[in-house]
Amino acid sequence: MFSAIKLGRQLPLSGLSITHPKLIVRPNDDIACAMLQISDTASAGAVTHLCEAVAGNLKVTLPSVGKWVSNSKQAITILCTKPNCWMILSDTVAAEEIHEKLHALTAGAPAAVTLMWDQFTCLDICGEAAPALLAKGCSLDFADNVFLANQVASTLLARTNVTIWRNSPEYRCLLDVSYSDFLWAWLSEATLEFSQ
Repeated sequence: MFSAIKLGRQLPLSGLSITHPKLIVRPNDDIACAMLQISDTASAGAVTHLCEAVAGNLKVTLPSVGKWVSNSKQAITILCTKPNCWMILSDTVAAEEIHEKLHALTAGAPAAVTLMWDQFTCLDICGEAAPALLAKGCSLDFADNVFLANQVASTLLARTNVTIWRNSPEYRCLLDVSYSDFLWAWLSEATLEFSQ
């Protein structure tokens, strides 16, 4: 008789940080991701019904494209960077439970829910110099009156696909774990000018 073994999560940037007087960059290893995607062929009624069911279950309304919302009570953040597709972030303990709930809600519906916690890693970039650092490798305007606190964008940072949102006062970047070493090397070099 065999018993199941639960494997731990090991991310490549665990334990690292970049710290300067006006800037801190650190991995946030306690964030897991589930993706909810509704088929483009689903009727408007089916999309509305499914969105309402998910929102009722998670106790937070699903955001529109380019926006994000958070339910601090359940520690859930939901990002939407393209139509009918949401990335649901939570701590690693809640991720499996959320995945199971959403999987049950979408059973038979024109939708898919995928637990993707080993595919992505999250970086927190905070401090007075955070917008300047991001501007060095990204074409977005991070001015407070342009990139608002409830906005999210999929873009390139140092030629790496990332999803960035402002979790005031910090920024968060979600990226494919396979690019984490490359982006960390770029960040390590790009932050040197902020060391004074």
